[in-house]
Amino acid sequence: MKKKKKEKKEKSIRDRVEVCPICFSIVKRSPQIFDVNSTFHCTNSDCGWSGSFAVEVDIDDYKQFLVDKQKNNGANKNSRDEP
Repeated sequence: MKKKKKEKKEKSIRDRVEVCPICFSIVKRSPQIFDVNSTFHCTNSDCGWSGSFAVEVDIDDYKQFLVDKQKNNGANKNSRDEP
């Protein structure tokens, strides 16, 4: 009997994104020697967070988060417009 191949594909580094732990916007890394003591800066001008760590998430999950966030913002905006 043949073994089934793994159906779940291993995620590469390109399938991950680093986000701000405060507002969940993408962060930029200011690397130091060998990425030790790297500093992260939030790209959201309203947030302004910077620190020594960021949250690493799956890029597909992050894209879905943005879609859901946009839907929720649209629903909230419409509910405020109604009397």
